[in-house]
Amino acid sequence: MKKLLAALGLIGVGIVSCTPYEPYTAWDADEDGYLDRSEFYTGAYDRWDADRDGYLYNTELYDGLGETGVYDTWDTNRDTYLDANEFGIGINDDGYFNAWDADGSGAIEGYEYQSYYDLWDLDNDGVLDTSELSEGAYNYWDLDQSGYLDRNEFETGLDDSGIYDAWDADGDGLLNQNEYGYQFGT
Repeated sequence: MKKLLAALGLIGVGIVSCTPYEPYTAWDADEDGYLDRSEFYTGAYDRWDADRDGYLYNTELYDGLGETGVYDTWDTNRDTYLDANEFGIGINDDGYFNAWDADGSGAIEGYEYQSYYDLWDLDNDGVLDTSELSEGAYNYWDLDQSGYLDRNEFETGLDDSGIYDAWDADGDGLLNQNEYGYQFGT
């Protein structure tokens, strides 16, 4: 489960791609200049629910993942696939080391790395494409295997991934515009 939730953070890092701060101000429901956890999750879920039916389907998650830029950033050789090395570096650089370290030893043993990578490499070809990354994450978020993500599954996945806490640099439980903007290079 720890591995799954870290993978969710992959997706969470790029849940928006709009003009700078547009989602930030739109999501700040109480207009206090900060995004609390609830505002962040509600804004993200609503953004990805393209057909506005109240559920996230695999295609919506896939499209959202495409907006993030994370996959392109990790694909350093620009061959449109993530090999095991690119995947490992990307996960480590984006702060998901603890999720890979399943036994909490402070080191990622070979079996931990291989099991995590293999989890996403659905066709066992040694590389991850965007559809595999999306499909793997979607299946883990869909806890009841209903074929869609309800708001609770989405919020639980994001919360357990630790992405909100990772973005909250000053640890005050709120995202200010600087913390939010930093994640998107604005």
